[in-house]
Amino acid sequence: MSCTATPTQLAAWASRGPRYTSYPPATAFATIYPGGVARELARIGELHESISAYLHIPFCRSLCWYCGCNVIPTRDVERGTRYVEQLIAEASLVGHAVHDAVVTEISFGGGSPNFLPAPSLRRLFAALEHIFTIAPDARRSIELDPRTTTSDQIEALAAARFGSMSMGVQDFSEEVQDAIHRHQTVVQTRWLVNRARGRGLR
Repeated sequence: MSCTATPTQLAAWASRGPRYTSYPPATAFATIYPGGVARELARIGELHESISAYLHIPFCRSLCWYCGCNVIPTRDVERGTRYVEQLIAEASLVGHAVHDAVVTEISFGGGSPNFLPAPSLRRLFAALEHIFTIAPDARRSIELDPRTTTSDQIEALAAARFGSMSMGVQDFSEEVQDAIHRHQTVVQTRWLVNRARGRGLR
C-alpha cells in the first residue's frame, strides 16, 4: 500500500512527542530531593537488589545535526579528564549508599564515550571496580564513534572485560553526510567492527 498524502496533509498530521531514550522517560520523572535519593539508594542496598549502572560521557568532537542527546561539542580533552574525576566522586557517593548491591550491568553512553583517551577510560574502569561489587559475568557495553575510536581504547575495553559495543551508522551517502554533519566512511566503520571483534567484543 503506497502513501498518497500531500506535503500539506503530512504537515497537518505531524506532532511533537517525547524522545524515548530511557525507561522511565524523562517526562515521567518527579522532583526528588537529596534526602529522598539517599533513602531510595539505601533501600536498594538493604534489599541486596542487583543494579545497573549507566555512565553518561557528554562530550563529542563535533555535533551531528540530528542529535537530540545531552552533548557538549568540544576538542578539549582536558574537559573529559576533569569530568572523569567528577564522575568517580559521584560514583563513590552512590556506591557508599547502595553498600554491597551487586552491579550486573554497566553501560557507557553519550555523547561519545571514546572522547575519553585510553588512560582516562582505564582510570574510570578501575575506580568502578573499586567502588562497586560487580558481578563476574556483568554485561559491559559501550557506544563508540567509528570516526575517533583508537586501538588503545579497544585494548582498554578488552582489558576491562567489555563484551559489546554499539555504533551509529546513519548513511554512507556523501550528500546525506553533508546534510547531517557526520562524515563516516565504510573503511572506518569496518575497521572498528573487525578490531572490536578481534578483541572479543560482540
